[in-house]
Order: sequence, then structure tokens, then C-alpha cells
Amino acid sequence: MDDNGESLRVIEAYGDLESATRVVIHIPGMNTGPAAYDDLGNSDARRLQKELNRLAAPGEKVVVVSWADYDIPMGGQEAAMSGRAKDGGQGLARFTEQVKGMGIPGDKISVVAHSYGSTTAGFGMQSGMDVGNVIIIGSPGMGVFMRDDLGASDSDVWVGEARRDAVADLAAFGTDPSSSIFGAQSFSTTGSTGHSQYFDESSRSLTNLARLSLDQEPIK
Repeated sequence: MDDNGESLRVIEAYGDLESATRVVIHIPGMNTGPAAYDDLGNSDARRLQKELNRLAAPGEKVVVVSWADYDIPMGGQEAAMSGRAKDGGQGLARFTEQVKGMGIPGDKISVVAHSYGSTTAGFGMQSGMDVGNVIIIGSPGMGVFMRDDLGASDSDVWVGEARRDAVADLAAFGTDPSSSIFGAQSFSTTGSTGHSQYFDESSRSLTNLARLSLDQEPIK
């Protein structure tokens, strides 16, 4: 929060949206206020962009958008309720439609969401967000009990969970998305531990986030 008690609101594009052939929307987790944005928003998105550029096919122009255009909860008390994720999800659904309006097909849009951002992405899907891939990591839940409850049947939902990630173990907002009963596809984050290593450079997690965003098979 800033000195006025307001949450950070940011939409930051890394690259030229007008010439993009593919867009990856990154949604950071809770506590991403002004003081933390460089580490939790900007830095993670830039590392993802670097890996996407390394793996993209020749001629493909991938733009990463760091999307934090809602009242992100600051602290566990605010994050314990789903209201902010619901509001954010509606805004996210509207934003993806704006991206489509720029000429990017829905199947060329991916959402990569971390922590509470994955809850927001879940409510985005329930609000009509229909994109190619929804890729979540360190998720406390997507606001539903089963993948089919999210809607957007044409979207591929992928879930990664690191060892000893206490937030992902909460299942605070519905069924744990990494569980077999939820119905999402899983990918490897081997080598990452805890809640904050998913975007580490040279990690399997980061490589798989990029590969899935590019419609490539994840590495095991």
C-alpha cells in the first residue's frame, strides 16, 4: 500500500502489443504493493519474458503483460476473503477481451498466475475469460471445487506446486488445484522449494511456465 492506503494498480507491457503474435499475462500474488512490485511483479515478468524469448519460434513476437489492475490484498487478513479476487477476475476478463480486440486470437493468449493471482485468474474464468492457457503456481485455490466449475472448456489449465509451499497447501479457496480430483494438468517444478522460487532463472519451473505459454510440452 502507499501512504494513502491504496493498493498498487499496474498494467505494464514488455514489448509492443500492436506487433505481438502472442501475449502472456502475468498476475502476481498478494502483498504486491509499491515497495514489492519490482521483485514480485516487474522482475518475475521480465524473467518470464527472457525465457519466452529464448524458447519462442523464429519470427514469433511474444509480449508479456504484468497485470495488477485491482486491489491486491496486503497481508493474510485481506487475502482470507475472496472478494478482491472476484473483482479482479472480472477486470481480468475484460482486459483479455481488450487484448483480443487488438487482433490477438484467444488461443494465443496465456495467463500465468502466482499465489492469490491464481484465485483471481479462477474468478476471471468464471467471469467469461477464455484464453489458450491458464497456468498457475503456488495456488491457494481457484474459487471452485473442480476444474469444470471454472467454465472456459477450451482453455488448458496447468498447475505447478513446489515442495514445502505453505500457501499452496492451504486450499483456502476451494479444492487444491494440484490434487488429482480437481482435474487440471500438472507440470514439474522440480528444484524449486517454498512459495517464491517459481520464477528463478534457469529453474525448471520458469522453463515450463514459458514452454506452456508457447503451447510447447513441459519438461518432466
